[in-house]
Amino acid sequence: MPRIALCDDDANDLRSIAAIIRQYQNTHLDAQLLLETFPSGEELLDAVRSNGPFDLYLLDAVMPHMNGIELGSKLRTHDHVAQIAYVTVSPAFAVDSYKVHAFHYLLKPVTDKDMVPLLDEALARFREKDEGAHCVRTKGGIRRMLIREVASVELRQRQVRYHLADGSDIFSVSLRSSFAEAIVPLLDDRRFVLTSASFAVNVAYVTSVQKSSAMLFDGEAVPITRMHRLAVKQAWEDYWLS
Repeated sequence: MPRIALCDDDANDLRSIAAIIRQYQNTHLDAQLLLETFPSGEELLDAVRSNGPFDLYLLDAVMPHMNGIELGSKLRTHDHVAQIAYVTVSPAFAVDSYKVHAFHYLLKPVTDKDMVPLLDEALARFREKDEGAHCVRTKGGIRRMLIREVASVELRQRQVRYHLADGSDIFSVSLRSSFAEAIVPLLDDRRFVLTSASFAVNVAYVTSVQKSSAMLFDGEAVPITRMHRLAVKQAWEDYWLS
């Protein structure tokens, strides 16, 4: 069930936009949404630290103490997968919104005609990214993980190390097949790309692509060979810009 965080320091705008979202849910019975509202970026960040990230952030760009772009940057340190959109009075931050990979930028006053396409697209993206699971045979038995939870995979002494977004690692039993064959379900997902013969990465968690490595949100560097560099960069750009 997608969780939405709406953050706006203007109480009237917070109420009116929340009402539009709730009306959307009432008229879209298949849209099971959990909406939480926040009057400041500080309160939203506290909620994320306490209860985990949301699936969609709707942020005002013009707020005191911490503007929406600064807030979006801080949210990205916790979550590089969630969607961010801006709902604000000024177009001045539109270009800066791309720095946090925002997918929408609406100007107030917001109507249901503005919000419906945004929510439709956000839900479509959520469903696409939420689908799919991968089962791995480990020494402790079969382990099932959602594909969207996997940040990177590595072949390490005939075992596959699955590095998850929560910082944990899962190791498979010794392979009887090739590395690429073992991770076919991941490579069939457009978020994943091989970076070498022994590494693959989920581009949703990549913060930058450098000459010889892909940097993940948690600081881990995944090696990229020359042969794979162009494919990795293209997959990363296609994911965030499409």
